[in-house]
Amino acid sequence: MALTISNIDYTVWGNKRAAIFDVAFDSSYAFGGEALTPETVGLSTAEQVLVNGKSGYNFEYDLTNEKIKVFTGAPPIVYEEKHTAVANLITLDYPAAWIMNVCQAGQNMKWGKSQAAASLAANTFCVVGTIADGVRTQIYTDGATDVVYVTYCTQAWAELYAQLVQEEAVTLATGANTLANKMMAFGFCEAATSFILLPVDIADTTATGEVGIKMGYATGALDINAAQNTEAAVVTYLAEPTSGFLTDRFIEDEDPAKAGADPFTQAFDFPLLVWCITGALTVNGGATQVIIDTATTAAAGEASINWGKGPGDLLATAGVAPTQGFVFGAKSDVTVTAGAYIKGYPWEIPGLVQLEAKSGTNLAGLTSVKVIMIGI
Repeated sequence: MALTISNIDYTVWGNKRAAIFDVAFDSSYAFGGEALTPETVGLSTAEQVLVNGKSGYNFEYDLTNEKIKVFTGAPPIVYEEKHTAVANLITLDYPAAWIMNVCQAGQNMKWGKSQAAASLAANTFCVVGTIADGVRTQIYTDGATDVVYVTYCTQAWAELYAQLVQEEAVTLATGANTLANKMMAFGFCEAATSFILLPVDIADTTATGEVGIKMGYATGALDINAAQNTEAAVVTYLAEPTSGFLTDRFIEDEDPAKAGADPFTQAFDFPLLVWCITGALTVNGGATQVIIDTATTAAAGEASINWGKGPGDLLATAGVAPTQGFVFGAKSDVTVTAGAYIKGYPWEIPGLVQLEAKSGTNLAGLTSVKVIMIGI
């Protein structure tokens, strides 16, 4: 598909030529922009391109690649976005700011450091390279054709994205380990030879292959077993800002109310924006529970969360945030004792920014967009 160009007019600005024209978009936008070359409108080169915003959309012209990009409102949180891997690769609909959970149907997937897909252990995933500004986040999975559900915050939530720390290097030491920032959310800790460490409650005695996590702290944020002493590791996490919406809404350690029996529900006091332990619930004195998709009944050691599945939602692509305190359901009789999360509703998030329209967006109604291309 391509842009439709009409109503071309020419003028001269100083020693430059200018083409003034209209563009109309089609029914399937291509992320990265639609081709608009100077030759298409009778110029040899473009030195500056001005595009008027329209109907809530804004535009950016990529001089290097000669494309016009479209920016619009995007959901700050996406719930269980479904993808089928192609040659182990998944490309999310939006640039990610933070990943809360990745799973297959009934199977949690652990987050680890960026590496080749062939090097991934079973039931693990990694970000391809790094999460980058304005770039659709790509994920490698351990299975070539995995069907995966991804719950994540997008870069529309600029305040959250600004706190992302990716693969900070740490040399592990028995007992307390210090990060460069206070930890607001824990993504993963992967050691050089012990690989991905399982997060556990900081109050527990950390066993081999585990990492105790202490939210809201930089000093003593991680606790490891002597078996991992001196290992080089990397940690991905969200740093806690000194003030603002995130700090005000951060619940670093809530003990939920347990009820029921298979599933044992863990009910928290507030609605959920961000679960702050990627893919897991830590349990003081018990085994960490891993998070699976909402459609699957949790087995032993698993839990599912009511991200929500409301139709017609304008704030997320596949669900809505719970209207009251959120709930985990677990088969195992455990009580979560280190509930770390950011509370609130998506519509309360301040300062959301526009993102590039996702691939396939129908922009057929976006016509008569005014463009001025200046060049020679």
